[in-house]
Amino acid sequence: MFSKKVISLFVFRSIVLLVLLGIVCLVMVDHFNLILIKAASPFIPVGSTLRTFGTYIEISSTRSGATSPLYLDSLTLYSGTILMITVVLSAVGLRLRERLVSLGILTSLGLVIQLVGIVLLSEGIEAASDMGNPGFSGSRPFNVFSVGWSLVPAIITAVWCYLFWRRNKSATNPLN
Repeated sequence: MFSKKVISLFVFRSIVLLVLLGIVCLVMVDHFNLILIKAASPFIPVGSTLRTFGTYIEISSTRSGATSPLYLDSLTLYSGTILMITVVLSAVGLRLRERLVSLGILTSLGLVIQLVGIVLLSEGIEAASDMGNPGFSGSRPFNVFSVGWSLVPAIITAVWCYLFWRRNKSATNPLN
């Protein structure tokens, strides 16, 4: 197991990095939103539009009879990626190369999750505005989005932590 010193160092690094990354995200949120909107635009349904309003992304339908737009808080949107980055950067005993590779992989996965989430929400809004669409439950994309936003980054980070812990354990105990 890890010593109290290693755990304390990890917790201290995590708190400091979480605050710093949150500040950076708050300052750069407009740029991140524009990049995410440009990346998601080819995949959203034809009748949907994406726009940015400060820290929010507006997802709306242009169809007649459409529901009111959905405003997605970008800080909530990026929270999973921020937490994944924080865990990688806070890890104690990780070599620079391993840290950079892990950071690249987890950041890329976080961005893919965000892209898929935006597309799912756009499809959900389109489905809600198109009541004649049989076989598509309007609440399904919203439920998938909610569960995915809560669980997917946590599961990815937990798998990464397990692999990191297992590597450290096997390096300190050659019998495992």
